[in-house]
Amino acid sequence: MKNLFPTFVYLFFAIVIAWGCISAKFKTTDKTIAENISPDNWYDCELNGNLSPEERRNISLFKIAKKIKVVSFSRKVVSATPIHHNQIASKYLKDEITLTADQIDRLTEVLYNYNYSKDAGSISFTDGCCYYPRHAIVFLNSNNKTIGYFEFCFECREYQTLPYGENAGVFCPGKYELIHRFFESIGVTFFREEAE
Repeated sequence: MKNLFPTFVYLFFAIVIAWGCISAKFKTTDKTIAENISPDNWYDCELNGNLSPEERRNISLFKIAKKIKVVSFSRKVVSATPIHHNQIASKYLKDEITLTADQIDRLTEVLYNYNYSKDAGSISFTDGCCYYPRHAIVFLNSNNKTIGYFEFCFECREYQTLPYGENAGVFCPGKYELIHRFFESIGVTFFREEAE
């Protein structure tokens, strides 16, 4: 029986971790999440930044990009943003939308002017056992070569940047819903795999 104890402990922790990942899978960002929240206070986020559109366009990759695209892709086909040899691999994309100047201003408003609300305190929100990105903001140079991207997993509320550490703003929990809604507003239609 003593030999079985480590097996039971391992099994217990495996079940706990699996349950956390399964639970995380159902943390979707459907429209209903933010329906009853004031537009100025999205789940511990609020519009409290005061950067002008010009100031926001001079942050991070927005400053050097000549073209910015929003893309979506199936994680059944690729496990990360489909960039090969610094080019977007369009054959793997579900949506590919080149942003207008107005859309870039709306996007940077969400990224850089929505921050933790004054009532939120210190909050850390992460779901470490899950990262299934399906969306990215891709920054291109004048030769249509990728110079970086911000990649998002809306299910897990996680993001990554390339180059690592690029300024994508302060990610209060509700910012994912705001980005999700922005993507919908510009015509992105792919958000979940059909079998999910």
